[in-house]
Amino acid sequence: EIEKTGMFEIMNDGSQLPIVCYKLKEDSNRGWNLYDLADRLLMKGWQVPAYPLPKNLENEIIQRLVIRADFGMNMAFNYVQDMQEAIEALNKAHILYHEEPENKTYGFTH
Repeated sequence: EIEKTGMFEIMNDGSQLPIVCYKLKEDSNRGWNLYDLADRLLMKGWQVPAYPLPKNLENEIIQRLVIRADFGMNMAFNYVQDMQEAIEALNKAHILYHEEPENKTYGFTH
């Protein structure tokens, strides 16, 4: 179901180990990344970390879903539904980026 969204490339499908890893396909119009998706999923109670791969591939960001022994079809359905809702929310979000860092005053100002 993750691959059916058309947004992700599956790196490991879980057929050998109970771990599913995926990355975002290239899309210059997307205003969010896997770190944002991980944060949105955490708001729903899912701990699905996003992180860079080791040296020489550190520009590749992946997300890893570890499948526990009690992860059944109902839980899988709930995860996919929560993931789709998170993606929809991220697609609608208006994220402001600041080009220049804001000057901050530290310590006493009087």
